[in-house]
Amino acid sequence: MKKLLVVMLMGGIALEAMTYAGSVTLNLYNCAGYESFYAAEVIPAFEKAFPNIKINYVRTSWPELFSKFKVLEEVGKLEPGKNDEVHLVILGGAVIGNFLPKYAVKLLPNHEEKLPNVEELIGIAKEYVQAWEGKAIVCHVDYYPLLLRNSDRVPEPFVNVEQLKEWIKANPGRFMYGRPARSGPGRTFIWGIAAALSEDPSTPEEWVKTWAYLKEISPYIKTYPSGTGPTINAFAMGEVDVIPLGLGWQAELKHWWTIPPETAVDLSWSPVMFGDPHGMFIPPGVPTGAFEAALKFINFTLEAETQAMMGPLVHYPATLAGWEAMHEKYQVAITKLMGRSFPEFLAEVEFDLLPPPEAMIRTYDLWDERIGALHEYKGG
Repeated sequence: MKKLLVVMLMGGIALEAMTYAGSVTLNLYNCAGYESFYAAEVIPAFEKAFPNIKINYVRTSWPELFSKFKVLEEVGKLEPGKNDEVHLVILGGAVIGNFLPKYAVKLLPNHEEKLPNVEELIGIAKEYVQAWEGKAIVCHVDYYPLLLRNSDRVPEPFVNVEQLKEWIKANPGRFMYGRPARSGPGRTFIWGIAAALSEDPSTPEEWVKTWAYLKEISPYIKTYPSGTGPTINAFAMGEVDVIPLGLGWQAELKHWWTIPPETAVDLSWSPVMFGDPHGMFIPPGVPTGAFEAALKFINFTLEAETQAMMGPLVHYPATLAGWEAMHEKYQVAITKLMGRSFPEFLAEVEFDLLPPPEAMIRTYDLWDERIGALHEYKGG
């Protein structure tokens, strides 16, 4: 009561500022999916921790959001204080690079005092933050590409790309990957091939051995689906025996019995795995109240207890502190589904960043031209 009286005596401007500071709506746009984490877990916990901040959650696609930003830019809504529409964005690592040059403000080191939990990120996540020049913060990472293997039909693990190639040729129609432009596992599979053959995943126009490899196995692949879902369905139905997939993705499929929990996972067929992150960024023009709320949300997402919410969702967190904060039963379950604990995984695997956006587009175009357009299945 005493505090309220003082503010009232200070006049209407102070009272208005108090009201503004006490109630903020944060417009959060999610183009990355994983709503079981962001919408179902993080947002309710955040609103409970910060009852003066209300999240207006919008699920959309990245092309729709990119078009929206163009319109906001044209009408001057990205000018300081005028952006009352998009305050915070979550995007996948394959597309976030298209937004950062024009549609994201610099968060680090400018606001590092408001984002202390960034220091808790694992190594590959910090590398992304650095590559993004501090304009976006990693909040989740999955890892690609592993090989999902039906161990009843394919008992021996794949330990290199030559072994994989010979198996594909000896077993026509039993291996499948999605068209790279439409499939995360599909694109990271061919980048994994390039890395294994000592060619740079970021320069597909210079590949020699990689294109030769992909052309050699192509006649033994029945189809290249336009997406990952059909490859999972084919694997689950026993139509194929091996597909590339993400580590967290396969854990979810096992957890929900889409595929048998004992399905084998091969990581060592390629020398690297690509960290595929989700990043959060704040666009230009966000008013002060919403900007401060966005910083709070980013930092909250990296709290150990928040990252530990990935436990029931059977995903590795983006911080070791998140793993340590997880209930032991979730650590045990994830270790079983992944084949290794999170600390063991980090120690065992060499990680790389996804290629930059322009290299991704060149990869898709060249694959469509050199592999997809010329595909002819000869397996009978």
